[in-house]
Parts: sequence; C-alpha cells; structure tokens
Amino acid sequence: MVSPLVADGSAEGAGARTWAEWAEALSRAAAAGRETRTLLAERTVLDVFGPGAWGGGAAEQPVAVSTAADGSARWSLGPDDAPVRRAELTADRARAVADRDLLAHAAVAVGTAERALVLARRRAGSRTVAGRPLIEMQSTGHRLARVAALVAVARISVRRAAQDEAAGVAAGHRAPAVAAGAAEAAFAVSHALVQVFGAAGTGDPAAIAAFEACQAAGAAAGPPAELWLQAGRRRELGRHGLPAAG
Repeated sequence: MVSPLVADGSAEGAGARTWAEWAEALSRAAAAGRETRTLLAERTVLDVFGPGAWGGGAAEQPVAVSTAADGSARWSLGPDDAPVRRAELTADRARAVADRDLLAHAAVAVGTAERALVLARRRAGSRTVAGRPLIEMQSTGHRLARVAALVAVARISVRRAAQDEAAGVAAGHRAPAVAAGAAEAAFAVSHALVQVFGAAGTGDPAAIAAFEACQAAGAAAGPPAELWLQAGRRRELGRHGLPAAG
C-alpha cells in the first residue's frame, strides 16, 4: 500500500484540510507533473464522510490504493478493507460536494496549464526563426501573454473560491464558472504550446505529454460552454430565490 495522496508516494497535500490548502496541494501536484487522481479521490471521500470515516480517528488516511506493475490502480475502502460508515447526504450537501469537486478539477487544470506554459516559454526563448528568437516575434509574444493572463485569472478565481469555502462561504454558481475558466485556460495553453513548438513538437515527448495533460484537465469537469451555462442558470435562479436544479 502507498499513500493515497499522490502516485509517486510523496506527501504533497498530507494533512491539508482547509479548502485553501486543498486547492494549493492539487495545483502544486499538477504543476509538478504528478498524477492527481488519487488526491482528487481522497478529497471527495473526506468531503463526503469526514475525517475518521473508518472509526479510527482523523489521523487515519481513508482510501488506500495499490499500484500494479502496469500502472493501474486498485482501490480499497480503508485499512484491511474496513467497512465505511454510512453517509447521509441531503440534496444541498450533495450539491456542495459536487461544487467542491468542480473547484478541485479547476485547481488541477490551473496547475497543469502553468506547467505547460513554462514549457512553451522555454521553447519560445530557445527556438529561432529567421535568425531571431521566436519569443521576439510579436504574434508569439502576444499569444503567450494572452494565455498567461488567462492562467493568472483562473488561478486567482480558484484561490478566491477556495478561500471562501475554507471560511464557510459556499461557492454556489461560481463553482462551474471557475471550472469553466480554468478549463479554457488549459485549452488555450495547449494550443499555444503547439504553435510554439511547431512540427518539432510532434516528436517531443515533453510537449506531447504537456498537450495531452492540458486537454485532459480541461475536459475533466465537462465542456466549458456547458459549465458557463450552468453557472448563469444557477446565478439567475439564486437571484430569484429558486433552488438550482443542476
């Protein structure tokens, strides 16, 4: 058995319990290129069942995962497959958990985009076109500046929403909006990465991995257009005192 935090066995995020800490741990793990699925799963389990879900106190780590030689993961509910207690979720609490999942995916998307943006900047600084560094080309410079701004806005949005959640203020309709913004930032960085690397990128393992990671992170919470629609619908329903249906 390994730590349920990240696949490489590091303790990134260990003990993180406030929402601000969770967001930072998820973003850092993604920015470092580490696998984040187990950390996302642990966050959801803790959100639903709370610390000590297996009756062993908050010090226990719920959710255990063993990794097979082929890289696949096998899950168990706790030490020695101990049974998990029953969790009662009202509709409002289920919505809150789902919203925090959206914010968690947004944090991963931001970290993934930041990692790819660093790679794009390095490539633009080292690649020459017509005897000049690519970064000095106005079109490339503007494109990188634009995606850097998108990533910065997404990062700020995630942090604000996470800090509000840590203070007991529900994200509400902002959750899908934050997730949409982070997804669009990840997609935009992946496209800029392709433009900066050019045809050489099709054979560069780092560029391919960064592109695929951005695409996966951007799609994890659903299509951005649908998330924006959900955010707008829930905002208008909330303004009129009506419950959000989805």
